[in-house]
Amino acid sequence: MKLSNELKHILKILQPCMLVGGFVRDSILGVNSQDIDIVTLNTPDKVTILLENENIKVIPTGIEHGTLTAIYNKQKFEITTARKDIKTDGRHAEVVFSDSFAEDAMRRDFTFNALYAQPNGEIIDFIGGVEDLNNGIIRFIGDANKRIDEDYLRILRFFRFYARYSKHKVSDELLTILENKSKLLTKLSAERITCEICKILAVENIMNTLSIMEKTKVLKVLKLYGGIKQVAKLPAKPILRLYSLGGKNIAKNRYFVFSNIQKQYFKNMAKSENTHFTESNLAEKSYFLGKEICVDILRYMAIKTDQQKYNNWADEVIKQKEQIFPLTGKDLIKQGYTEGEELGFALKKAEKWWAENNFPDKKDILQNIL
Repeated sequence: MKLSNELKHILKILQPCMLVGGFVRDSILGVNSQDIDIVTLNTPDKVTILLENENIKVIPTGIEHGTLTAIYNKQKFEITTARKDIKTDGRHAEVVFSDSFAEDAMRRDFTFNALYAQPNGEIIDFIGGVEDLNNGIIRFIGDANKRIDEDYLRILRFFRFYARYSKHKVSDELLTILENKSKLLTKLSAERITCEICKILAVENIMNTLSIMEKTKVLKVLKLYGGIKQVAKLPAKPILRLYSLGGKNIAKNRYFVFSNIQKQYFKNMAKSENTHFTESNLAEKSYFLGKEICVDILRYMAIKTDQQKYNNWADEVIKQKEQIFPLTGKDLIKQGYTEGEELGFALKKAEKWWAENNFPDKKDILQNIL
């Protein structure tokens, strides 16, 4: 494992402690990871004292669950005291601190997420996670029904890890469990659902995963009705795939939450669906729609119409040079225009002519249209 000097120092301070989860999993696979989680047998109060004595900033990001975030030389490290669940309701958990890493492992979701590593790189595997990881098996720790009832989000986490790591079919037994539990997703916050779905849609090869999500009613529960074969052909861009799955009204889907920028993206995509593209007007459409929307709507049209030409045009748009309209109101005032409606109208008309005529320079615009 490649550990930064900052991480090595924190691990030394917090002994007994180990790395756990994503960083360990990815390190075994030879993948670079910034998903750094540290579990320690020290209580949060002691962790705070130990780190602050070393002038390391500590933020109580999840203190009710024993989680702190250390900021050291601009790097963030999540630190959690080993714990066990005493009460869960599918959305929240009441925990008590534990003095056992093995006990901490038993409360986690999947076997390869319960892999621990000593600072020297020695892997501690309490549940057979290394073998499952190497064999591409996504296995719940213990009883899948119980694990899901503890935290309903584990349904979506299963699909996220299945998309990334699985080399096997899902058993009929687990398919039945996932289908029976799928309605529980409606009890989760939109923030948690959005985060996990976007991580799933960021995986390149997703057809098999979407098929299982459809079969187990997960997509239907979340009101995602778009054709999965089409979605799987789109680039691994979550927001574009979400638009294809959720349609023009995805921004109003109550199971998701989006930023204003993302909502504007969906609005622009919906407005652009009826755009008439030709090989000769690509530069003009790209300028007025914006390059990102133009490329994405062309990719979307390619899978909707099954016409490769739209993908070819999208590739052309990507190569295009960014254009900046060279005229300003001051240029027109010098030509005799007065401020107000007339000036705004003339500027818009000039810009349209400029884009339609392959972006000539300022002198040509003035000569041809004013």
